[in-house]
This record gives sequence, structure tokens and C-alpha cells, in this order.
Amino acid sequence: MTLVCQFRHSPVRDNDIDFDYLDLESAGLSAPFSIEAFCGSARAGTLTTNHGPLQTPCFTSASNAAGLPELGPDELREVGVQALVVNTAGLSHHLGAAAIAAVSDLHRFLGWGGPIIGTVGSEQIFGLTDSGGVHGRLLGVTEDGVTFADHLDGTRRTMTPESSLAMLEAMGVDFAVPIYRAQLKPSRRTPDPELDRQWAERAMAARSRNDCLLLMGIPIHAIQGPALASFLTSLPGDGYAFAARPVTGLNARSEGPNGRFRHLSDDSGPLGFAQAVQGGFDCISSQAATRAARAGLAFTFAGPVSLADGVSLLDRQPIEPGCPCYTCLNFTWPYLQHLHTAQELLAPRLLAIHNLTFFVTLARRLRTAILEARLDSEVEEIARLYPTSGS
Repeated sequence: MTLVCQFRHSPVRDNDIDFDYLDLESAGLSAPFSIEAFCGSARAGTLTTNHGPLQTPCFTSASNAAGLPELGPDELREVGVQALVVNTAGLSHHLGAAAIAAVSDLHRFLGWGGPIIGTVGSEQIFGLTDSGGVHGRLLGVTEDGVTFADHLDGTRRTMTPESSLAMLEAMGVDFAVPIYRAQLKPSRRTPDPELDRQWAERAMAARSRNDCLLLMGIPIHAIQGPALASFLTSLPGDGYAFAARPVTGLNARSEGPNGRFRHLSDDSGPLGFAQAVQGGFDCISSQAATRAARAGLAFTFAGPVSLADGVSLLDRQPIEPGCPCYTCLNFTWPYLQHLHTAQELLAPRLLAIHNLTFFVTLARRLRTAILEARLDSEVEEIARLYPTSGS
């Protein structure tokens, strides 16, 4: 697999990275997603992007504010995170897409040289109530698009498939997820696959960058079962973005070896992650690692560890012996427990480094298990250590 991105940088200065992208078509790469092996519904593959390849299945960090509270981009690279998922809604509100494009692009703006999956906050927009205060209201959904009062200051905004894609393309993301009817509340879950298909087709028609992979959002609460498989087949684009796991209707083999890329937003724990891979998802973005870190919870391959548990001050062991992360190589469990008890900001930061390393390692293990046709036993072991998908 040939890398499409060349990082011309010195070994010490990350700010020397060349963030410019190379058009995939000019590189002769017409099929960016290659599936290498199946194991049941799960699959291992490689996705080529302008800013490097993604080996799947993979774990990605999710950010609602274009940055993780605990870690910087250099630390994310160090733990092995391959890509970032960035909700651009807040950035576009504060700065505007044109302002970010003028700076150069979102990669340079964030200091991140790897792939970026850009969203416009569809889950948050369609999760708004249609009554109540001025701020954060869903004002209307029509065939044209969605109108809402911004949750930050109440500004009336309208977003269409065309305008949302234009904003993401201007920011230079590698994957764009245009506006779609996500996370519909029970009163709004009337299936309307024709409208969803029209929105996807309009976004596809408005596409101006062939190097930006288009992921079509799936209104998962409204379409299930056989209808979901049929709906997926009818959509244009390079892949799918799921806001939740479907109950039924997803079959990784249904599209053949050149099937489309599947991204899932899911904040469940290690078992939920493993089950998502087992169910046919290629990339799972989650905030579980950092949320657990803020609560003093560490994920290990011997089970969860809480800093609230008592431990001898004479214990010189790290959270997880043998773990290669910065935290485990340099700090003991008693010290981390002290930081957590004292509510020092360093505690969630160090735990986040460890937890992110755990998920990256888990994704690599699952990939190896798929390639070796033993995924079920690997998932069973995770289920033994983490009995519930949310743990």
C-alpha cells in the first residue's frame, strides 16, 4: 500500500509537518478502501486518505469542540490514534469555515497531520427540542434542509446538504459527513427513506473535491431490518456514518469485497467496541476513554481498574504492568490514586493516555484476530473481562 501523504518534517518539530494534501485521483488510487479479510461479518482492511492510510478496524478519538480536553495532537499520535473525528459546528460558529480555510486548513489549524472525519453536528441538531427557550431549538425540517436556533447564542441557522458539505470541503477534511436526520426523537422517527436518499444524492451532486471521501449519515432509529440493507445499497458516496448500532440488517458481505467504509459513533466501553467490530464496522469513534479517565477509571486487559479502590503506598506497580504507554512506564498506581483523590488535573490526563492506548491496542488485537480467523474467541475474552457493553 502506497502512502499518499508525505510528512516532510524534522524529528523534533511537529509544526514542520507538511499538511498539504495530494489528490487521490492524480495518485491513481480509484478504490481507496481495500478489504483484506473477513471473519463472519467483521472485516480487516486499509483505507487510503490524503493524510495517510487507516488500517481497520480502528479506534478514533471523537471531539465535540475540535480538541480533547486532556491531550494534544502530538500525544494522540504517540499513543497510536490514527484519525480524529471533529464536530465542526462550534468552529464554524465561532470562526466561520472561510476563516479556517484562510488559516490554511483544519489539519494545520488543529496541528494534526493525520486523517480527519468532519461532521456538522447532525446528532446534536436533531437532538434539540422543538419547544422551550430561545437557545437550542429545532425550528423546522423541510425537504430543503433543517432550521434551528443555535444552542450557543440562539442564532437562527439553516443547514442543507449542499451548505454542510461546502463547509466541510472548505475546511479540508478527509471524510465529510453532510447533514442528515440523525438521532431522531420518538415523535420524529417516521421513516422517510426517500427524503434521506434525496439529501444524500444532493450532497453527492454538490461534491467539488474528489479527494474528500463522502460518508452518508444513516438515520438508524427510523430504518431497521431488511429495509436498512436495501437503503444502504441505494445511497451514493464512499461509505456510511452511523450514529448508533443497528439492531439488524447490517451484513458486511452484502456489498462484496469492495464494500464501502463504515464509521460508527459509539461511546460504549471495550465490549461495545469489540461487538461493533464483530458486527461489521470498520472505524469506531468514542469518548469512552477520556470520559472514564475523568471518572478515575482505567481500562486494562485484566479488567477495569478504579482509582477509588484502596492500594498500598508500597505498591510500585503501574496500572497495567507491561503496558507501553507513557503513564504506565513512568508512574505507579498509588501516585495516580493520590492525584485523583487530590483532584489534580494531571490525573485524568495520565489516565486518558493509558485508556487511549488500551483502545488502540484493542483495535490492533481485533484486526489480527480477523486476519487469523479467530475473532469470536477474542470478543468472548473481552466479554469475560467487561460483562456489559457499556463497561
